[in-house]
This record gives sequence, C-alpha cells and structure tokens, in this order.
Amino acid sequence: MAAKEVSLRTLADSVVEHVGDGLSPYGVHFTNASCASIVAELLEIPEHHYFLAVDRSWIVAVSTEGDLDIIDQLRFENDQLRDPGER
Repeated sequence: MAAKEVSLRTLADSVVEHVGDGLSPYGVHFTNASCASIVAELLEIPEHHYFLAVDRSWIVAVSTEGDLDIIDQLRFENDQLRDPGER
C-alpha cells in the first residue's frame, strides 16, 4: 500500500526523498521510474520510513508496526477550494 501511495504522488519528472529513523545511515533520492520497487526494498529495513516530495507538498510515513499516514498538502488545498457539499 505504501508503494502505491508514493507512486500515485510521484510526478513524471520529480524526485522523492526517503529517510528512516534508525538503521538507514543516510537518505535516498529516487525518481518515479523505479519508485515502487525502491519503496518496497526500503520497507524491508525495520524502522519508521518517511517518503517526501522534494518540494514538501506531501509525505508518506510508514511505521515499523505497519501504520500508514499520508499528508498531501496539494490534495488538502484542492479539497478546501471545493464546495463542502461535493466532499
């Protein structure tokens, strides 16, 4: 599910950043070309994972316990512009 969510938000020419909170000694940058497979591989590391758009418009956080949290500022702003009856 996390790979799907990150892939949905990754535009054709954009870069995603990954950071972990424990075992990963450094961050990783990758593009949409190999997004799903890289996310799947990174999730094999037992730590919390944070996948971010370079412009910080969204973040997908995955806990070691398997919780998935998504903050998508662009989607949030678009929802705020719509008529409340349409939501």
